[in-house]
Amino acid sequence: GLGTDGLAQMTRSTCAPVLGLSVMADDITVAQARGCIAFNDQVMAWLAGEPSVRLVIMASTWGLAATDTYSAETDVRNGADAELVRSAILATAQRIQAMGKQVVIVGPPPMTGENIGQCLVAAARAGRAETACDFATSDVVAWQQWVQDFVRAFADQLPVVMLADIMCPDGRCRTRIGDTFIYRDSGHLSQEGSRYLGRTFGLLDMIRTAANGLSAAK
Repeated sequence: GLGTDGLAQMTRSTCAPVLGLSVMADDITVAQARGCIAFNDQVMAWLAGEPSVRLVIMASTWGLAATDTYSAETDVRNGADAELVRSAILATAQRIQAMGKQVVIVGPPPMTGENIGQCLVAAARAGRAETACDFATSDVVAWQQWVQDFVRAFADQLPVVMLADIMCPDGRCRTRIGDTFIYRDSGHLSQEGSRYLGRTFGLLDMIRTAANGLSAAK
């Protein structure tokens, strides 16, 4: 069931919320890929039995779009295939919408390829400025700039909220605010950072606004 705050999180490591496809990087086995696909099938079955869930947030690093994938339908490893992934994301969203639920896609936090979490710890120990690990949007690693564009392109068919737009005002990406480290590693937000962004920017309200089709969130 839902938690006390009305939210339920269904996540699995290295597993995007997309039916029938899994990341198939060099360190991922076929068994792990099949496990991811089975997990997402279980989440979909759970959603079908939970009429109280009205809004589903599809959030990921979305690296799936830029890497090899494993397809459950064909039982084969595919090379990086953006159109295959795009079709699978849309099909997943349509399955959820067919249950009478709203869907919003959330874009990933910006990444430079460096371990920002380690940078933050080292900077704090050295007494460096709060902004020591901040970076420009132009420093975002090339493959992820491509992924950001890939996710934004869904906005003509699905509500999209981009974390990069929130985290990088004026082209500078914030990594620490006061004593709050926003990142925990190279590509994941810390729990404290997620809470900070959620509360400070009203992220859930922003997502609900997007779900209701208001262009301000795009």
